[in-house]
Amino acid sequence: MLKLFEQLPVPVFEPAAVSEKDTLLQKTVSLGCTDLHLSAEEEGYSLSVRLDGLLQEEQNLSSDAGGRLLNQFKIAGRMNLSLQHLPQDGRFSSFIEGRQIDFRLSTHPTLWGEKLVVRILDQKRGLVSLEELGFSPHVIQSLTQILKRPDGLFVVAGPTGAGKTTTLYALLQKLRDPSLNIVTLEAPVEYRLQGIHQTDAQERGMTFAEGLRSLLRQDPDIILVGEIRDEETAQMALRAAMTGHRVLTTIHTQNAFGVFPRLQELKISTSLIADHVSGVLCQRLLRKASGTGRFAIGEILAVEDRIKAALRKDHSVEDLAQAAAQAGFRPLMTEAQRLMAAKKVTPQEVERVLGSV
Repeated sequence: MLKLFEQLPVPVFEPAAVSEKDTLLQKTVSLGCTDLHLSAEEEGYSLSVRLDGLLQEEQNLSSDAGGRLLNQFKIAGRMNLSLQHLPQDGRFSSFIEGRQIDFRLSTHPTLWGEKLVVRILDQKRGLVSLEELGFSPHVIQSLTQILKRPDGLFVVAGPTGAGKTTTLYALLQKLRDPSLNIVTLEAPVEYRLQGIHQTDAQERGMTFAEGLRSLLRQDPDIILVGEIRDEETAQMALRAAMTGHRVLTTIHTQNAFGVFPRLQELKISTSLIADHVSGVLCQRLLRKASGTGRFAIGEILAVEDRIKAALRKDHSVEDLAQAAAQAGFRPLMTEAQRLMAAKKVTPQEVERVLGSV
C-alpha cells in the first residue's frame, strides 16, 4: 500500500502555498494513475486510485483530513463548497513534472457524505501513436487501409475504459495534414491537438447533433464525433459520411459485430450501414504480464463486399461473423490467446477483461 496522502502540520490557505491536494496530485501523476477517488465513509474517508485499469484502495483518512482535502479540490475546481446534497462538476489544470495536467472533478452525494472522483488527463500519456498503443501489425495495417478511404463512418467500439478515446486521438494524429480541415466534437475535450479544430459540446451547451449540424457548414474533410448515443447524432453522422466526409466516432458495444444492431436500434437502415460504414475496431486494454502498464488489443472489421452483402440481406450477427472469418477477421480472443502463448499477458488478465479463456 502506497501512502499517497501527507497531512500538513497546519491547514494552508495561501494561493501560492503547496497544499495537501498538490502533494497528492504530484504522486498520482508520477505513478501514472488515471483517476483518484475520495469517498466519505461512516467514519472518515477512504482514498483510492485507479492504476492500470484497477481501482486500488490506498489509505484511510480522518474526517478532518478528508474533509479538508475535499474542500481543497472543490475550491480548485470552482465548485460550491456549501452545495453537498447535489452532484457538481469542476475542472482545473496544474503544472506537474514540467507539463500541464488537466483534472476533471465530479462530486456525488452518498449516504455518508460527498464522493469525489478526479479524472487525471496527462497529455504525455494520453497522446500516443497507434504503434505505442500496442495494437498488432495486422490491426494497424487494416486500420491504415480503411483510413485511406475518402469517406465513410469508422467506429471504435468497446466498453467504458477500453481506451476508445485514446485510439481516436491516435488516429487523428495519423491523419493530420495541413491540406485537411479536421474538426472534432467532444464532451469533453480530453487532450488538445495542434492543427485540429476541437469543440467541447459540453462546455458550449450543445448536443452532438446540434454541433455536428454546425460543423458540416465548416467545410470539413474529417470529423470526429466523440460518441454516437442517440438517433439524431447517428443520422447526422451517417449523413456526413454519405456526403463525402470521413467520420470517426465511438459506440459502446462488446464486440465489432454489435455495432450494426446498435445502429439499427438508432433507426439507421441496413442498406445505409452497408454503404457508408467503412469499418469497425473493437478494443480492450490488457495489463502486461512483465510489469506495470497496459496495451491495447483489437479486432478490426473492414466493411468489404462480403460484409456488405450480409448486411443488405439483414443476416444475423452469427452470419456476419462467418462472413468476416472468411475475409480473415481475427476476434479479440484469438489475439489474446496469441499473446498468452507469447507470455505477454496472463490467462487471469484475459479472463478478467474478456471472460472465460
